Amino acid sequence: MGEEITRILKLLENGKINSEEAERLIKAVSEKKTKGFYISAPPKIPKEFMMKVEMIPEQIGKAVSAAFGSVGTSGGKKTFHGVDNLFIKAVNGDVQLIPSDGETIIDGTGWPMRTIVEDNILNIDSINANFTAYVKPRSTASLNLVSTDLKAKKLDLETSIESVSGNIFIEKCSGRWDIRSISGNIELIGITGIASLETKSGNISMEIESKGRYICKTLSGNMDVVVPKGYVVSLKLDSPFEDVDLPEELEFAKEVKPENADIIIELYNKNGYINVTIK
Repeated sequence: MGEEITRILKLLENGKINSEEAERLIKAVSEKKTKGFYISAPPKIPKEFMMKVEMIPEQIGKAVSAAFGSVGTSGGKKTFHGVDNLFIKAVNGDVQLIPSDGETIIDGTGWPMRTIVEDNILNIDSINANFTAYVKPRSTASLNLVSTDLKAKKLDLETSIESVSGNIFIEKCSGRWDIRSISGNIELIGITGIASLETKSGNISMEIESKGRYICKTLSGNMDVVVPKGYVVSLKLDSPFEDVDLPEELEFAKEVKPENADIIIELYNKNGYINVTIK
């Protein structure tokens, strides 16, 4: 069974499958020897799977290390000219995204770290990544992370993030942010534009600053959402609990159609609580 899991993790590292597909495959492999068939995972993440999630960084690390061969540590500051798109794959460490005045710049270390520029796309692969990426305005970014923590600040990007267990913190950003996580927490402060957030067992915290569409989904995590004053809000709630903490001012928002609203919010939570406040 260990060899099967290793192959699944290799597919994840190579981008052949995403984090959610890896979760389902690992679950299926783990159960087939005892049950002989696969049943869809319940809303709460099984303890056996969470143990396997903890193994992912080490096993993917071995797979990535084999793929890198003898590539060593990269460090310092490097400028990449003519790059409009960023693609990062990292297993461990801390990655920070901040605005650049001109070109795309990588400042920090990674072991090993490989950088390749193809068709205006900067591809970065690293096991232990500890660097800051200075990103050009209105670029696109795609990140495939395992236990890497991510911070982004004051960016206008079209961004896709897939993470297993790292925490994600986004501050004062706009554009489009599609974020998927298994067990990591997702926190957005001062977000504007479009945000689609989904996690299995992590918590979601989001402070909306202005107009846009904001969708949050969790299975067993908790959800805190702050809505700004002075906007017409359309609010959709999907929760099994009747005691959703919702201000009286937003009760009417549940009747507002999305096409008539400045801010559209959709909150889906299966097992955790939902707390919505106005600021």
